[in-house]
Amino acid sequence: MSKGKKQPAVRCGQGVLLSLGIYVLCLMLIALLAVQDILPENGWFPAVAISAVVASFMGSWWGAYQSPWGRLPAALAVAGGMLIVLFAAGAGIWQCVQWNGRNGILAVLILAAGVLAAMAGGSKKNKKIHATHRGRRL
Repeated sequence: MSKGKKQPAVRCGQGVLLSLGIYVLCLMLIALLAVQDILPENGWFPAVAISAVVASFMGSWWGAYQSPWGRLPAALAVAGGMLIVLFAAGAGIWQCVQWNGRNGILAVLILAAGVLAAMAGGSKKNKKIHATHRGRRL
């Protein structure tokens, strides 16, 4: 491995951490708005769903463009990693993950945001670096 290059799993791990960080910040904002009675109780789940989509999209988009695996596999790896961490945290804290419909909706939204992140932004062109010799390409 050459100097300065990171492995693809490290890039995807960074994307997962980025998406989880954005998601936690959004949840703290939602909690603040709920405590201040700015956000009504029936608006909590849509706000959580929107924050999950935004967080998954941003982390997957960053991971997809930083990884050499290709955009779709890398974006789905980041979205799947976020999903696994959220389910593991739910199972660890509450000792169960209840499938009451909302968890399934969040899982589908997180994975869909990963797919959208892979499709966003146009094509990634592989630019070959040509060796130059006195200003001319070899």
